[in-house]
Amino acid sequence: MCHPFTSGKRGLGRRVRSSLTIDEKVHLNGCLFLDFEARVFLMRLFICTLSFAIFCSAPVCAQTEQDTVVVLPEIEIRDSLRSVILRSGVARRVISAERISAWSGASVSDLLGAESFALVRQYGSSGLSTVSLRGSGSEHTLITLDGVVLVDPQSGRLDLSTVPVTFLESVVVSLGAGHKSGGQGALGGTIELRSLEPTNQPFLRGTLIAGAYGRRHGGAALSRSLGPLRTLVAVDLSEYTGDFSYQDPSSFPRRSVQRTGAERSGRNVFGRIALDTPLGDWDASVWLSNTRRGVPGPSNAPPTVAEQIDQATRFRVSNAHRIKSGSVVLQFALSDISLEYLQADSRNGDVLQRSSTRSSNLMATVKRAVSRLWMLEAESSVRHERSTIRSGERQSFVTLNLLGVFDHPMIQATLGTSLAAWHDGSSSPLQLLPRAAIRFLPNGSEGLSVRVSAGRIFRPPTFNDRYWLPGGNPNLLPETGWAADAGFNVNASHDAGTIGFSASAFWSALHDKIIWHPSLVGPQIQIWTPNNVGQVIGYGGESSLDLAWSVGEVSRVDAMILYSYSRSEDRTDPITRSFGNQLRYVPQQVVKVRLSFAVRSIVIESVGEWVSKRFTSSDERFPLPGYWSLALRARHSLNVVGGRLALQMAVENVANERIEHIRFYPTPPRHLAFSLQYTLNPIDLDES
Repeated sequence: MCHPFTSGKRGLGRRVRSSLTIDEKVHLNGCLFLDFEARVFLMRLFICTLSFAIFCSAPVCAQTEQDTVVVLPEIEIRDSLRSVILRSGVARRVISAERISAWSGASVSDLLGAESFALVRQYGSSGLSTVSLRGSGSEHTLITLDGVVLVDPQSGRLDLSTVPVTFLESVVVSLGAGHKSGGQGALGGTIELRSLEPTNQPFLRGTLIAGAYGRRHGGAALSRSLGPLRTLVAVDLSEYTGDFSYQDPSSFPRRSVQRTGAERSGRNVFGRIALDTPLGDWDASVWLSNTRRGVPGPSNAPPTVAEQIDQATRFRVSNAHRIKSGSVVLQFALSDISLEYLQADSRNGDVLQRSSTRSSNLMATVKRAVSRLWMLEAESSVRHERSTIRSGERQSFVTLNLLGVFDHPMIQATLGTSLAAWHDGSSSPLQLLPRAAIRFLPNGSEGLSVRVSAGRIFRPPTFNDRYWLPGGNPNLLPETGWAADAGFNVNASHDAGTIGFSASAFWSALHDKIIWHPSLVGPQIQIWTPNNVGQVIGYGGESSLDLAWSVGEVSRVDAMILYSYSRSEDRTDPITRSFGNQLRYVPQQVVKVRLSFAVRSIVIESVGEWVSKRFTSSDERFPLPGYWSLALRARHSLNVVGGRLALQMAVENVANERIEHIRFYPTPPRHLAFSLQYTLNPIDLDES
């Protein structure tokens, strides 16, 4: 008998559709799968037999024969995302739909900064926001949406402040290079964003937010079916003036000044459709994004009048076809990303700088169970990227991923390798990127598990690294490195709740690191140029404690504590002052705490983060002091006609700390925000 599939409850925020997704149709326990048509036939036979037994009780004349009993195989519907997470040898953390709903109106950078091990760096309240994992740079964190890479090939980064949570259902943060996509430069880890799935039943969720410093936000997601077609549309609109007061660090004595030029507005429209046909399950989505923001510059400099415009169009379509004991998925993605910089100049008028990149990606994935314990996966990908920098530079990537998944009650293992080729008009060596992740369950249960993972990565230079004028270096080599980690998980459950604890230790080595440094090109004239001169050794550990406990019949306590320690040391040149020192802006210790107490429909929640000092120079001088960031929220939910209404009041930066992720780019002092959220036909998140 095959092992069970999945549960019909909504686990980790993924809605159960009327027809199962491919991941749910593929047997995640590694056994041979029942053929889809056979399962349909058995289910129809069961329904017909049950209907006959109930409704057709009138006596009839027939030949007498001995009663027989047909035992059907047991099929349990369990969420595929939950299964993948629990049975993975890679250190992972999931941000569920329930937590995303609590952060409605925020950006992904806010969500990750509060709910995961990710370290967020933001240039002030309205500036660029990047994320890094395990002390690595933001360029070593791979970010995807429904399997499509979001990182801009121009800069190698993604501004997460431009990504709203309005159309997201879950986020999975995988640490280290042992993940399936770890070979694509993800030395620190991978962040997988998963969008809301269209549903058969009507679904509506809308949010309105008003706060200090001109903050306005409105977002909504609507899903309904049009015959066999399931549709989803999400809209997110935001405004922010950013005119808060702060202490000018360049004045003596210190005086309070008003931040100017930090306004920001965002427009996002996301659409997704799904259709199941005899030719496979079709899924397509489009995302239009436009963000306009002021560029106020550092707080110790005179105000500037500048504006930056980020625009992006992303399209994806996939077809998933069932085969015996597996599936075949074809996916095509296309993106067009542009950035415009507008600066007012009294002598020359408006000066406009513009750059854009276009990317296309074709991917094919085949999954097939070959025995009761093994499943094999083969994936090929071809990605082409073009930039308008200079006369139009291009580069292409071709990758072939081979993966084997071993699933036993006591041991789960993922063993794979990737062959990657990078082509930019000249010859480039073929990269072999092995990886492995193994998980051991001594008792054959989820109570205790031990895991270990390792992998090799490579990251080609970006368009900016090679062709930026002035200073780009077209002769740069790709960065290469190794990452490994080991850890354990302990989980316990009781009638009143659950508790989970995890701990990990990690190590990484990066070679040929691309470092920008100044060089003289003339008398008192210098430019910044990148070279492959860097080597970085990283090590550290992280731990987490999660608690969900019911107190009586109407009260509930939820708690989360995350702690991480990381050293990222420059090992480039022993004769330099930076050798053996911590990289710039990488804190050694970070603590994140969330505590919530619910009584009936009222929830009181506090979210805090402590970040240790960070050095702004490579010789560990001129540190930024550590800081505490604390927010308090009170939320009241009530049932209304057709749905649920939630009112929330939040106090941000309760301690009124001076917080600077980057020197001279302060974030707002203590302030208030109010939100109103309405959900039509809400799915009971407590079942997840």
